[in-house]
Amino acid sequence: MYDLERTTVKSVKLERLKSESDKLKIDRQSSSSTMQLIKSQFPVHDPLPIWIYVLIFLVLVMLFFLGYSSMLSFPRPIQKVDELRYSDRFISERAYDHIAYLADEIGYRVAGTPNNEILAVNYINEQIKEIIANKNDDIEIEYENNVYDGHFLRQSKMYEVINLYRGVQNIVVKLKARNVSESDEKNYILLNSHFDTVPMSPGAGDDGTMVGVMLELLRLFSKKPPLRHPLIFLFNGLEESGLQASHAFIVNHRWMEKVNVLINLEVVGPGGKELMFQTTAEHSWLMNIYHHNVPHSFATTVAEEIYQNGLIPSDTDFTNFRKFGPHVAAYDFAHAYNAYAYHTKNDAMSTISKGSLQHTGDNVVALIKGLDSSSEIDAMRTRNDLEEFDKVVFYDFLGLFLIFYSQLTSTILNSVLFAVLTCIVAWCVYHFKHTQGMKFRSGILEFIIALFIQVLGLLIGAGVAMFIAFLLDVCGRSMSWYSNQWLIFGIYFCPFFFCNAFIPYLYIKWREKSPVSDSYYVQLAIHAHCTILSIGLAVLTGLGIRSSFILAISTMFYFGTTLLNVIFDFVNKGNKWLYLHCLGQILPSIFYFYMGSMMYVLLIPINARAYDGADKNPEYMVAGITCLIALLGTGFYAPILNMFKHRKYLLGMFLVIFVVFLIIAMTPVGFPYREKESEQRYTIWHTKREFYRHDGQIRKADSGYYIYTYDRHGSTPVKDIVPLMKKAVKIDDECNTEMLCGMPFYNVHYSGNAFYNEWIPSEPPLLPSVPNRPYLRLQEGKSIARNRREYTFVLAGTDHMSVVISPLKGAKIINWSFTETMSKYSKLWNNREVYYINYVHGVDSNNMKPYEFTFVVETDEHFGLQYSFEIALVAHYIHKDETLTTQFKDFIQSFPKWTNVQHWTSLYLSYEY
Repeated sequence: MYDLERTTVKSVKLERLKSESDKLKIDRQSSSSTMQLIKSQFPVHDPLPIWIYVLIFLVLVMLFFLGYSSMLSFPRPIQKVDELRYSDRFISERAYDHIAYLADEIGYRVAGTPNNEILAVNYINEQIKEIIANKNDDIEIEYENNVYDGHFLRQSKMYEVINLYRGVQNIVVKLKARNVSESDEKNYILLNSHFDTVPMSPGAGDDGTMVGVMLELLRLFSKKPPLRHPLIFLFNGLEESGLQASHAFIVNHRWMEKVNVLINLEVVGPGGKELMFQTTAEHSWLMNIYHHNVPHSFATTVAEEIYQNGLIPSDTDFTNFRKFGPHVAAYDFAHAYNAYAYHTKNDAMSTISKGSLQHTGDNVVALIKGLDSSSEIDAMRTRNDLEEFDKVVFYDFLGLFLIFYSQLTSTILNSVLFAVLTCIVAWCVYHFKHTQGMKFRSGILEFIIALFIQVLGLLIGAGVAMFIAFLLDVCGRSMSWYSNQWLIFGIYFCPFFFCNAFIPYLYIKWREKSPVSDSYYVQLAIHAHCTILSIGLAVLTGLGIRSSFILAISTMFYFGTTLLNVIFDFVNKGNKWLYLHCLGQILPSIFYFYMGSMMYVLLIPINARAYDGADKNPEYMVAGITCLIALLGTGFYAPILNMFKHRKYLLGMFLVIFVVFLIIAMTPVGFPYREKESEQRYTIWHTKREFYRHDGQIRKADSGYYIYTYDRHGSTPVKDIVPLMKKAVKIDDECNTEMLCGMPFYNVHYSGNAFYNEWIPSEPPLLPSVPNRPYLRLQEGKSIARNRREYTFVLAGTDHMSVVISPLKGAKIINWSFTETMSKYSKLWNNREVYYINYVHGVDSNNMKPYEFTFVVETDEHFGLQYSFEIALVAHYIHKDETLTTQFKDFIQSFPKWTNVQHWTSLYLSYEY
């Protein structure tokens, strides 16, 4: 009986379980049927074969090389043998010959040296005389050799310097129509370059290239019929030590008052195309002339904003013309390709390309003709009369043509673009919601999630790139890309791209059972990416950043292809929308890779010559630029990876590339420096120092090698190679107690890396004995009022000197003889004001006369110290080989061949008064 009951109960339970199982199966079938019903509304988009994405990737690589190679496309150089056939053309071989003579026959041309003041001046004069002898009879040429003394306040964002100069030479040439009196002449066009160089550099590029170009331009226009406006050619003899010669011309020369337009020609990296990187903002018509006349455009607002925000540690004579010649409309051009050679011994003829010279010559000839025929040059107003002006947005496309428009137009265009992008994204989201049978709130939620996923992918990608930058720096492997820029692709591009594609991949994988196909999710991701860019466009436009145009380009093409996809209903016809979308991003990608290549060329070499390079991790800059290039150049391609078969293998490919490139970066291949190509820079001064107390007694005296480094690695790469470097010590303590560390900085900018530089005690340099050595003597110190004393000093010595003055706390300088009014700003060092005076003497520097200056010091009522200020003299023997000791020469020779070592001797004298 008991067993029967148990059997009955068990049977009932089994029947109940079977009933529930059948019910669950029916529910599952119903759910599956519902999902199939939803999916059946639209065709299922099968995953695309992997080879298509590989093809897309290879096309992107090809586009990158196309963008990069366009920077190196030049016109065919014209040789001297072709001169009869091209009598009205710029002959690049002639310019090349001028450069070769300056760089090879003369060599370095530092102000004050015979090379600069005699040999270079004589050569340029001889060429001018030859041009005059063979000129067109309708042309009249005047030329002058001017020698000037002067001073001015040179300002920058970080520093302020009083520039004193004596015996500075300029060679000035005027080319005009014959039989036109000077009183009838007006509206000159001025071309400017400089023939001096930095120490120990032959200066084939900076600025021998532009001197050669100007000599050939002078020859060419002397053969042509006269222009409407006179041409002025200024060959200035002192730019490298503080832009002194251009200042001398601006404030002294009678021709300056009639100069309306300046074409400044510079070199910050020999070779390549001349980049037109800034104009005077008040004269937007300059860009119109450039646009309509120059055959080989190479210009961008991005470079202008980078330069004007101080990211490039260089300055040009353009600055002086803008400050001291307020009526002048000006262009600033510069070669900037091989900046590794800039200011080094490698700035030689091997870096000069005749095609590059032809490119520059053709452009400047066309620009001069365009300016000469323009009406604007005759209708110019002074800058002070221009109450309102609109800056210009400008950029070229692969050197083929130039696009430019006003900033106001840019604001309007960007605003309209933002509006239409918002509308089309909204329509696409609505269409997605409608086709998927979703409620409005569900459709909006799906888009918000897609937007969140895209933002998350970008943030994680950028974060990973920055973390890699941090790790490489911590491990001492920074700058592996310095000589091998291709490493950037694997180290930074691949991780960023991986994250940008992997985060959406995870989300789609998580939603793989969703009735919505991957194709629609990818479209949402692309719309989300566009939304991110359009928001960025709106923000940058609102901030007045003209470079915002870079965000407008890809989004504008996105709008066009999306509109076509909507019109032809490709979004619902399989993967047809994808092909149109990819085709639409080809031109933007080429442009972004072109711009990215330009940024790499401009900014990567700076990491080895920055005055504050030791204090900054250069990996962050390179990682940031790469993330930006990847975002703009491939951002619209990253989401579509999720439409392909075996997508996880595609993603894994980027990880593998990253790991391989990271391993390569850790090997000798990743060593940053290469001989003659990308050398590490050092400046070493063999220095004798003497510090005097207020009572005239010496408080400290020593001699040593002051080792100045420019980049993040400092002297670490040579520590185990140069035996004497093991004795090097940091100078932190002296930087905390002495003015500018008590070191002989060549200019005040060198104080930027001071806390990272080193000192090696040594024998004294072979400087002249006391009666003949440089001096800074107190001529007179007298009280002129309560708590005020006037000091008169006399300075004499070498052709390159500086004076540093620092009042103690409780004291201040209220007047001086250097400028009419006291500067409102001075560099602070250890919470004390420091005034830096730069002195340079040019021609006849061996017979320089003493220079006298005065200043007034005011102290507080309760100032009780025995002296109120410190003053120091720094004298440099840049071109005096007889001051070099055998030990110092051996020390320099012990540096490896992949270094560039500037070196000379110096004297540092410090006093308390």
